[in-house]
Amino acid sequence: MRKLDLAEVDFVVEHPADEVWGDYACNVAMKMGGRPKDWAERVKTELEKDQGLMERMERIEVAGSGFVNFWVKKKWLVEELGEIVNRGKSYGKSEWSEGKRVLVEYSSPNIAKEFSVGHLRSTIIGQALYNIYRFGGAEVTGDNHLGDWGTQFGMVIAALEEKGDQEAEMGVSELERIYVDYNQRAREDEKLLEKAREAFVRLEKGEKEARKIWEWVVDKSRQEFERVYQILGIRIDHAFGESAYEKTMEEVIKEVEEKGLLKKK
Repeated sequence: MRKLDLAEVDFVVEHPADEVWGDYACNVAMKMGGRPKDWAERVKTELEKDQGLMERMERIEVAGSGFVNFWVKKKWLVEELGEIVNRGKSYGKSEWSEGKRVLVEYSSPNIAKEFSVGHLRSTIIGQALYNIYRFGGAEVTGDNHLGDWGTQFGMVIAALEEKGDQEAEMGVSELERIYVDYNQRAREDEKLLEKAREAFVRLEKGEKEARKIWEWVVDKSRQEFERVYQILGIRIDHAFGESAYEKTMEEVIKEVEEKGLLKKK
């Protein structure tokens, strides 16, 4: 486009419905306005000057109302198949991102809740980005930031203590169900809400029973997440939950306060 002194246009290169029109067809000339067939001839002439391209092409032709059609050399295809076999998984690898350090945070499901469609989307997109950057030569780290801390765990602990069977074989869907049920009831019963608050305070202070329940819930949830990840072929290098920063929180708050950046409201 630059060599033809034209503005960029959106076009597609695709396989024709009928192979008689070649291996690939491009509609770029039809996006230029004016007389598409004339533009197609100009594009064809310019492409034929590209030695690297023509080493791979049998021929390039203008067809129909302005399509530019390509026929790939069978000899080149056979040689490329050999290259694919020889290079295996490294075939197509380049160094476009070599020297870069990339952090990809993806998935990030919440403990005691089921893996949702929203989490599925971010997981697949995140793993795709991870793979692309890594294939391009970058140093990539995959991070799974788990929502495993917060006042909601006070409700989970209170709900399990209410049931009295937290050690039973309970799945993540059941954990989510009892949390939702407790949360709904707590909106109308201040005593239940107070129990949840008190349970989270106990968890923050490291009370043995509260910690035991919380750890059981986290482990149960991680097992379920890992089951999904294995099905999808997901690779995650680090899976730090919000709780991982609990020990450093006091120091950070103190520093912010000393710098006069903390305001209570």
